[in-house]
Amino acid sequence: MRWIAAPWALPLFSASVALTVLARAGILDEPILVDRAYFVYLGQALLRGEPIYTQTFVYYPPLGPLVSAASMWVGQLFDVPTYLAPRFTSVLIGAACAGLMFELCRGATRSSWSALVGALALIGFGTLTTFILATLEPKLLLLLFTLLAGVAVQRRRWGLTGLASGAAVICWQPGALIGLASAAVLISAEGGRRPKAIGRYALGFGVGILPAAVYLTVTGTWWGFWQRAALFPFRTTLHLAARPGKWLQILEWDFGNEIVVFAVAAVGFGGFALCSAGKGTRRAVESWLAPRLGGMPILAVGWIVFNTLEFQGWADMVPILPVVAFWAAWAFEPVVGFVRRHAQRLWGRDRGARSAHLVVASLTAAWAVYALADAWFYTPAMTLKDQRVLLASILTSAGPNDKVVAYGASEVYIIADRPSPNGFLSMNRFFLPVAHVVGLNGCEDMWRQLMGHAPAVVVIRRWSWQSGCVRHMGRGLLAQGYSRSRVELRIRRHMSYLPDPRDIMVVPWDVYSPPGA
Repeated sequence: MRWIAAPWALPLFSASVALTVLARAGILDEPILVDRAYFVYLGQALLRGEPIYTQTFVYYPPLGPLVSAASMWVGQLFDVPTYLAPRFTSVLIGAACAGLMFELCRGATRSSWSALVGALALIGFGTLTTFILATLEPKLLLLLFTLLAGVAVQRRRWGLTGLASGAAVICWQPGALIGLASAAVLISAEGGRRPKAIGRYALGFGVGILPAAVYLTVTGTWWGFWQRAALFPFRTTLHLAARPGKWLQILEWDFGNEIVVFAVAAVGFGGFALCSAGKGTRRAVESWLAPRLGGMPILAVGWIVFNTLEFQGWADMVPILPVVAFWAAWAFEPVVGFVRRHAQRLWGRDRGARSAHLVVASLTAAWAVYALADAWFYTPAMTLKDQRVLLASILTSAGPNDKVVAYGASEVYIIADRPSPNGFLSMNRFFLPVAHVVGLNGCEDMWRQLMGHAPAVVVIRRWSWQSGCVRHMGRGLLAQGYSRSRVELRIRRHMSYLPDPRDIMVVPWDVYSPPGA
């Protein structure tokens, strides 16, 4: 069985475990809800030829929607629905992330056992499982490029490092952290070869951002991109900055079943920081910027600071998950060394080596059971089939050419593959700044816009923070003779292999139909 010793064998094994876990969770079952539906809509808009920075509202860079639209185009060749096609690309990316996670951890710890612990930790994050299964998210692409950049840094392939860093920036704006960490390692590590290495890095970075530059140039939407993906996120960050510690509360709520993984990672990173601090300033800096660590020390600090200052929700945790898995693997390596030393001391070289392998394998197996349990036993509260049936019942009164308007319920658009007459205006916590950007001045303008569409169906999700607008819209529709019905979606807020009714959130929609519908 020589293939087991091949360099590609265990990364492939990690990717296979990831595919198995995702298949077990149900690739075709996960519903598409809330922000996940938002990214599907953007891909559909691109596929229809709509410039997303003028005819829709998007405050992300374009790489995620572009990859999503490309997945939809390929899916159409095989009669795969547009809302489902990006999911298959997302699953493949998730498997690739598992393989890269193994490579990154093996390069840092020089131990296959520790690397396997890191890969299993990443695969086992239950919330990441639902994230992958729903659709192709820009933050999942960012996770991929984080790991690719880390492995490239370890191997000092600076062109590939620059490419991954550039691509990370056009996935999500805070992806610039990847480029900063990689550049810092490059400057520290290359010495006299620094100019040549910087040139390769810069060339790779240019190639990485090229898809965004080409798209914005071809569609002539540089100004819209500047307004919506640069200025708007900055303004909303100042307006809606998270309170320090909010991300730790989300950690308890959405990642409670993996809290041991976070604790082990904290021990690993804390131990590294303490050991580095005892080496003196120069050697400490060299430790933090060592290429074999792939920039993970800098990313650990960077993402902690970012989440403390700007954290908005559980999806913002996704980019830090590979960093958590890395430091969990780092913490496991001293355990492997301890077992090997004491086994050989007790039973001699040969017998001790075999005994050490058995003990370490048992510890890894126990870790796998814990790490994978959450994702393995996950079942959604509502399946995609249930969602399709529900939305079909809502749209029965709307003909193919009738207007359907949805606020905070983009699922209506993506399952039916209909364009939003509002340019996809979500009624969420960003409503007021978004309304300003698209030229609406509050609820009265929103109401006039709605009546101008003469919609056959209006769906409003009752977001508590916009209850004033919800009441205004609802009363106006009832005054116009629309009838109201209530529809409920059931969402599992986080993974739980010990089912708890409190994990299920009921989200109400108000559905309004015109007289005679």
